[in-house]
Amino acid sequence: MLYLNYTIDPTSEDRYHCIHAAGVHTVALPWLAHYEKFCAEDEEEPLPDMSLHDKSIVEHLICTKPLTSSPPFPILGLATINNHLLGNNLIVLTTDMDFLTIPLSDHYKLPPAMISAMQTTSKTMGSPFKELSKEPFDKHISKILQRTTSTPLLKGSKTMNISQEECYMLLIRSTKVFREQYIQKQDLAMEEIKRRINILQTHKTHQLSALENLEHSKNLLRDSTQSLAEKYESCKENQDQLLNR
Repeated sequence: MLYLNYTIDPTSEDRYHCIHAAGVHTVALPWLAHYEKFCAEDEEEPLPDMSLHDKSIVEHLICTKPLTSSPPFPILGLATINNHLLGNNLIVLTTDMDFLTIPLSDHYKLPPAMISAMQTTSKTMGSPFKELSKEPFDKHISKILQRTTSTPLLKGSKTMNISQEECYMLLIRSTKVFREQYIQKQDLAMEEIKRRINILQTHKTHQLSALENLEHSKNLLRDSTQSLAEKYESCKENQDQLLNR
């Protein structure tokens, strides 16, 4: 018998935890606040564009039925706790009266769009920041690290028998998910960070060179100002002598 029960995460207004026959799923709806605001307003405004907001995220946290032949092992209940030392955690009670604690992260909450002052002011020709995306760097890295598939915690009945072939298939699938959703994405993020460092170093060299040129121009202007001041004093003395005559 398939059943489904869900609860709202008290630590996040756009996240829900679902209990079902196969374990626990977490569903995040970052766009929900925009639609709630739209429905609460009395004025007629166009429907918010879904493409402008973050997509929904579904994570399988606990899997109690890894195989179709696995016996039922439902979750009896769950609760969310928020501690200033331990952070957000999900406590799950299984059928065998065992408690599981799973830390909850807010990685799906991307930072607000802020354009760096250096990016907005460095619009001159030849600026290395022209190679960068207009998107904030922290948001860009968060999108690279965003996972589309999660590896749940396997928890089943003690009487469940899994053959060696089935264990091998589960291991292969888990390894594939870790390689594609974790290692490869981290490698991409590392390459992007290295590229950003190289661009920032180039920009620093460009700024140091521009600063040196400005210092040289400053010295020339100071010498020129001193020379003009001396000529002004000389002209003033000559004018005074002519007026006295």
